[in-house]
Order: sequence, then C-alpha cells, then structure tokens
Amino acid sequence: MNYKILATIVAFFALSFSAFADKSDEIIEKSIKATGGKEKIANLNSWTFSSTINAIAQNMELSVDYWYKKPDKMRMVTKVPAMSIEMDGGTDGKIFWVKQPGDSLRRAVPETMQGQVQGQLEFYKTMLSAPMLDFKEKNITLKYKGLEDIDEKKCNVLIAVDKDSSESLIYFDAISNLMYSTKQIMGSGEQSVTMEMKIMEYQRVDGMTLPKRIEVYQNNTVQAKISLSAIKFNEKLEDSDFNAN
Repeated sequence: MNYKILATIVAFFALSFSAFADKSDEIIEKSIKATGGKEKIANLNSWTFSSTINAIAQNMELSVDYWYKKPDKMRMVTKVPAMSIEMDGGTDGKIFWVKQPGDSLRRAVPETMQGQVQGQLEFYKTMLSAPMLDFKEKNITLKYKGLEDIDEKKCNVLIAVDKDSSESLIYFDAISNLMYSTKQIMGSGEQSVTMEMKIMEYQRVDGMTLPKRIEVYQNNTVQAKISLSAIKFNEKLEDSDFNAN
C-alpha cells in the first residue's frame, strides 16, 4: 500500500487531542460517548477482527486478520490471494517477530526492521481502540473551526496541530457525533498532496459503534477501500499465540 495512504490511515485512528477551552472538548466527549463510553472502552481487554483492503491504486486486494491483548501483545496475518502470499507478524510485548512466506518458524526481526513491523501492528490496533481517551498524554492542540457541510452532512470541524506543527482537519457528524472524516495536506506548492479518509459506514458490536467501511482519498480520488468484520471483544487469547516460538 502507498506510504502516504498508510500514513493517513494511521494518523486518522491515532489522533489524540489535548484539552482546549472551547467547544472542542464538548465534541470529543460526545464522540467518545457515541462510540460506547469511557467505561465500556476501558473494560476491553482484547479484541480481534478481520479486514479486507481493496488497494485500488495498486490494483491489489488483501486481507488482514488481527489479534490484540492488553497491554502490548499483537499479531496480524496478511494474505494476498492473487500472489498466493501469507505473512504472519506479531509481538509478545518484548520481541517483534515475523514469519515470511516459505518459513516454518517465526523469527525475531532485526532492529532495523522493528519500527516497520511495530508500525503495522500499531496501525491495526488503533482501528478499534479509543485514542481520544489518552489526549492528555499527547502534545496536540485542538481548536473548534465551525460547522461545515461535507458530502451532504453537517459536521463540526476541529483543527488539530501535532507536536511537529502538522495540521489536520477533523470532521464530526453533527447529528451522530461520530468522527466522519479527516483531511491533511502533505508537502507544499506543486508537490502538495491532499490526503483524506472517510468512514462511510459504522456498525454496532457489543454496545460499541465502530467503523465498518472506510475510504481513503488522494487529491479527491479514491485510493483504497477497507472493510472491517468479525469483530470480537474480550475473547480468551493465549499468551503463546503471540510468542516468537
């Protein structure tokens, strides 16, 4: 998948906001409540789900099955049917490992690759986590921009600026209070690219309202479509499933 697309997805789900003395606090609180509420989210000790990704820009389809167990155990299996490829990767919280196509064993990844594997695992973790709950730990400022129309929806718009001074626009549906879209301009001048992601449909799972269909755009052209399914919470997951061997 294109790096800019993945970066946009990660930024979308990983955004956590610092407190700001205006309407932004109210919007965040309503969004958390609409998702399921702080207590419900805090009681999630594990989650699993499946996803299918149609990477239109690369003319490729793949699937990802994902498992997470608090506090830091993660695993994902990626399949690319057209290429008969299956890759397994994860961590027990200490060691990051991968099982490449053709390997019979899981192998600890070299230090130079650890960041890449960790980034992929964290990306999928954020899809069902509640990043807005830890906004106090992040150095991101937030300001209410106003009410705007987007795709026939009225949305409350927030401006979020991270510690690197990167600015994003975050759109919350004014009726459901759920996050609808995020938009960010990368680069400058003629080299600038507008990346946008939209949650096209939500689903209810065990009292939680979670993304079901997501679309990623680059300069207003759809680049990828993601579907989430088979979401399960607090399943019994064995520690051994996350071990390197």
